[in-house]
Amino acid sequence: DIIRSRGEKFDIYLSELSNIDGINLIKNCNINKVEDYAPIAFWLLLDPEKFSRNRLILGCINMGIPTGSFNYNTIIKNDYFNQFVVNNDDNFINSQEVRDNSIFLPLYETLDLNAIRKICEAFKYVLISYNKKNCSLFDEHDYDDEISYFDGFYLMKRRKR
Repeated sequence: DIIRSRGEKFDIYLSELSNIDGINLIKNCNINKVEDYAPIAFWLLLDPEKFSRNRLILGCINMGIPTGSFNYNTIIKNDYFNQFVVNNDDNFINSQEVRDNSIFLPLYETLDLNAIRKICEAFKYVLISYNKKNCSLFDEHDYDDEISYFDGFYLMKRRKR
């Protein structure tokens, strides 16, 4: 039931977000057989020429969209695993690119299909608003702290008014 539920949510994300300029899907499973998988998130790869990941995450946070990213070092940046790299000339550029320019949206069980549709609409609103001048969605002055990272998702605490 959980796998089926995640597959239904995945399909909504696919239909709503698959044809947006500057956004590519990270197909971490065969989308024609999503029922065989239990993806934990819906991954998007951002074109860095069009979108700054951090700015987009800030806009998502301000819209209340649970947004996360792969926040761990790639093998080349990890001292322990770096000793096992066979080709020392390989900087794992593709891995770094995906790490630095990807975000994900949630697929967890507590979200129903309407919540996924609302997340899609809110996310599209963030994308539409991205290049608007003085858009309050991308203003971080109302926050006490830097963006923090918890259990895969970003959090910020608003100042008390």
